[in-house]
Amino acid sequence: MAILQHTKKDWKYRSKLGDKGAEIVADYLREKGTTAQLVRGTFKSCDIVSESKGEMTTFEVKTYANAEKYNCHWIEVFRHTNEQGWHKYGLATSNADYWVFVSKNKIIFVKTKTLRNCLLIHCTKESAKGSADNRPKVVYKPTLEMLEEWGKCVPNEKGLPCE
Repeated sequence: MAILQHTKKDWKYRSKLGDKGAEIVADYLREKGTTAQLVRGTFKSCDIVSESKGEMTTFEVKTYANAEKYNCHWIEVFRHTNEQGWHKYGLATSNADYWVFVSKNKIIFVKTKTLRNCLLIHCTKESAKGSADNRPKVVYKPTLEMLEEWGKCVPNEKGLPCE
């Protein structure tokens, strides 16, 4: 089956969108006076390392251009591989201090510990298949309102391409 370019199934497109989200967050942090270094692809569990007043903070960035359209973000916690079965993944393995959700209009910062606890209390795990790799996974899909309530929301003034 051929994968159409510039669609959610196109891994290159999704990766570029993720890079764009991380850049938006790093720029926002810099505008607020913190040092923010993109480390995406360098360390498994974070995209940005930031320093403010001598304190280090790490951020995992999740970018979903159509979050407003579907009123949710997908948060993966388990992934299945054909070779080794089910594995903890995403939020289940993250060591980042914050998870940051970037959409076309919003940037939402949520402390990782708060996110884990709130998902357990307020959301239900769902089975899904990866659109890029077609692998089974277990996800949570909190609404934007939930994420805003659990963290801090700021406008995404740079926007994102939605296709």
